[in-house]
Amino acid sequence: MRRYLFAIVIVTITTSIMAQAQTWTSLNSTAGFKNVRDMSINHHGDTLYATDEVNLLNSKDSGKTWAATSSSVASPLAVTAKYDNNDIVLVSGSNFFKRSADGGNNWSEILSSTTNKPTALADFPQNSGVMLLGRKYYSTSERAIARSSNSGVDWTDRLSSGYKPRIFDIATNTSTAFPERAIAAGGPDGSVATGRGLFYTVDYGVFWTAKMTAAGNPAGLQLPSRTIMLELSSMMCGRGLTVGNCTKVLG
Repeated sequence: MRRYLFAIVIVTITTSIMAQAQTWTSLNSTAGFKNVRDMSINHHGDTLYATDEVNLLNSKDSGKTWAATSSSVASPLAVTAKYDNNDIVLVSGSNFFKRSADGGNNWSEILSSTTNKPTALADFPQNSGVMLLGRKYYSTSERAIARSSNSGVDWTDRLSSGYKPRIFDIATNTSTAFPERAIAAGGPDGSVATGRGLFYTVDYGVFWTAKMTAAGNPAGLQLPSRTIMLELSSMMCGRGLTVGNCTKVLG
C-alpha cells in the first residue's frame, strides 16, 4: 500500500498537506465504494486501485471513473501495485492472497498455505522488485513481516520471531534521499506485549528494528494504526511530521 492519499488524514500536521488538498469530489460510482479500506497509485498518477468491503476497484483516469475487477478477489483488505508497472498487482483478503500480472484481469494464488493472509502491502518506488507484506504473527515460519525481491512471486519472513505483532500498516519512503526506508505499525495480539509499537528498516526490508515497543503503550503514542501511518516519508526524513531529526527518530 502506498501512503500518498492518506497523508491528508491528519491535516493539522502540516500546512503544506492542506495546500495540496483544496477541493474534493464525491464519487458515487456504480462500481462500489462501500467502506474503502486501502488504495494504491502508480508513478504517473493515472492508475489507481482501491479495496472496499465488496470489490477491488480500478481507475485508469486518475480516479475520475472506477470499475470493479474480477469477482475472485471479493471483499479485499489490502492492495498494492508496482510503482513503475501498474499491471502487477497484489491483493489480499481474509482467505486469499493473490497476484495479477495483467492489471487485475487474471489472478494467481500466492502463499496458499499461509494461515494468516496479509493485512498490509507495500512496495518501494526506488527499488521496484521489492515488496512487503504485514500480517498477524502465526509461527516462526509465518512471521508478521515478509519480503519479496521478485515483485511478489516468492516471499521470505524477515521480522524476528521474537516480535509477535499484528501489522496494521506499512509505509515506504518515496524520497530519493532515503529510498530504502520503511516503517510498519504493529498492534498487540492478545496479551503479547512485543506486538506494540513501530518497526523500521533501512535496507529495503531485509532487517527490521523495533522502535517504541513496551509492555504498555509507548509514552505519547497510541496503539499504531492506519490513522498515524500517514505519508511516513515525512518521518523518513524531513517533511511534514517530524520528531527531532531523521537520525534521532530512526537511529
